[in-house]
Amino acid sequence: MGSVRFILASLVLLSHLGISIAGLNPGVIAVVAFYLLAGHVVAGLWAKWQRQPKALFNFYRDRSWRIVPQYSIAAIFAALLWHNGAQSPFISAAPALTDWLANTLIIPLNYYMYTGQDSFTLIPPAWSLATEIQFYLIAPLLLSQRLSRLIICLALSLVIFALAQSQWLNTDYYGYRLLPGILFIFILGALQQLSSRHKSLPRLLLAIWLLNAAYLLWLIIGQAHIPYNREVSLGLLLAMPLLAALSKKKSPQAHAPADPRSHAPTRPRSHAPRGNAYTPPKAGTDSHAGAWQPDQSQSGFPRWSMGTRKAASRLDKNLGALSYGVFLYHFPVIWLLQLQPPVAAAQDIASVAVLTIGCAALGHGCVERPLWRRFRPLKKPS
Repeated sequence: MGSVRFILASLVLLSHLGISIAGLNPGVIAVVAFYLLAGHVVAGLWAKWQRQPKALFNFYRDRSWRIVPQYSIAAIFAALLWHNGAQSPFISAAPALTDWLANTLIIPLNYYMYTGQDSFTLIPPAWSLATEIQFYLIAPLLLSQRLSRLIICLALSLVIFALAQSQWLNTDYYGYRLLPGILFIFILGALQQLSSRHKSLPRLLLAIWLLNAAYLLWLIIGQAHIPYNREVSLGLLLAMPLLAALSKKKSPQAHAPADPRSHAPTRPRSHAPRGNAYTPPKAGTDSHAGAWQPDQSQSGFPRWSMGTRKAASRLDKNLGALSYGVFLYHFPVIWLLQLQPPVAAAQDIASVAVLTIGCAALGHGCVERPLWRRFRPLKKPS
């Protein structure tokens, strides 16, 4: 799912450069997909950890080491740019101690609509990160409940979401940003993770997806568009089947048992995979990595080699490693380019994208990986 997360983070970046698609904000669609993915991932983690010693401590430690290092570096970077004269509506107010505290704790950023915190937010999209953190805080409690109680929580959140869609509550706040109204999206991701163990869940997920599709069609036909009802609905419409497809692809029933020391399924060493027999390279040919060769003999279409699949998996993981940094660094990069106009225009997509990816790579390689190697449990409980 790494490449999917990278694409979603890139859509958030594009939306903050003022780019829309058919009048819709692609960043909102991406954030909704992030909510769904977060629920799916956390349900998988907690299912593995909940019966382990110190499960709650290990869960919160893992989430903290996942979130805090890169966020801290990005916030310090943004603070230095503000100190050197960067200008933006998001850093326009003279900060008080409470502003610095809010940016440090992250969660208060989610309530900017009531506190005015968006006038000094070092990482402007961090309000959605704050929403995810609040879900992480309650996730162990939620996911330890019986399935029926989890579905009740989903239904209660759906009621709040429906009130927001009908404008009894603020549609933007309770239909997109605040946890009570969008908790059901996280739970949908968790239910997708649990669906292989509960036969009724696929039908429930399909029913919710169809209901959402009908609602989106009604919004389009009725030309009803208030921030951000169409984007949230479209995000669910696209992300739910995508997550289902990715989950099915990674399902253990579809693969050989995995060697815990390797990301590749184990195979008997004495047998080559059918249809992909290894051909020793001829003299003078490139034998780099000793890759399996694609075989077209049976269907006429190439069956991708083991080496190709490993390369694709490695690329997917590398893109996933960059996605969080892309999400965090693109606003500071825009402010940096505003301070250095001879270098590149702050609204130039290529300049912002290249520098953002560079910052994300440096942050991951120089900050995250060394800290994770020492403090974050890399081997998840089985």
